[in-house]
Amino acid sequence: MDIYSLLDTVPTMLRITTINYLMDFGKKISFEVGEVVFREGDPCHQVYIILSGEANVIKGDAFGNSNVIATAQQGSVFGEMGVFLDLHRSGSIVAKTPLSLLALNNDDFIGALQQFPDLTLRLFKSLSLKLNSVNGRLSNLINAMSMVQLGTYILEQGEKKKADQRYNFNDIMKNTELKRRDIVN
Repeated sequence: MDIYSLLDTVPTMLRITTINYLMDFGKKISFEVGEVVFREGDPCHQVYIILSGEANVIKGDAFGNSNVIATAQQGSVFGEMGVFLDLHRSGSIVAKTPLSLLALNNDDFIGALQQFPDLTLRLFKSLSLKLNSVNGRLSNLINAMSMVQLGTYILEQGEKKKADQRYNFNDIMKNTELKRRDIVN
């Protein structure tokens, strides 16, 4: 078995001692569809593990809109950023389906991570998945911004050029500050 196959099986295979600790120190709570687990800006006193169901991660924008930025599924850990960074909630969590959670206060969560490497590995995988998703979204946003910048330039130039006139890469790069690879992509 290769390391990636092994890592894929770990998040669903906590040791019984880890599960017992979580059940002893955690509190099982349930939410109906649409109920708020916590709101963006709330203080962080607990970490949550989804036992069943799905939850939307919602982030407000500068215009006051609520945007679903991710969906957390069974086995997902959320609320950990507040523990490690001493921050208020960076987003809201709302039940997408009937949701069953295990809530652990911050101290008990840190204690569990120190005692149980299988839980720590699960958290690392969860954080890696989140980071990978953010990296993909950031890459898409950068590409979209380049396309808007290039499109704006072409529209502005189109009014000045004849229909059959071609564009010069060097002129586009100079006038838009885009790199050749961004224009080609």
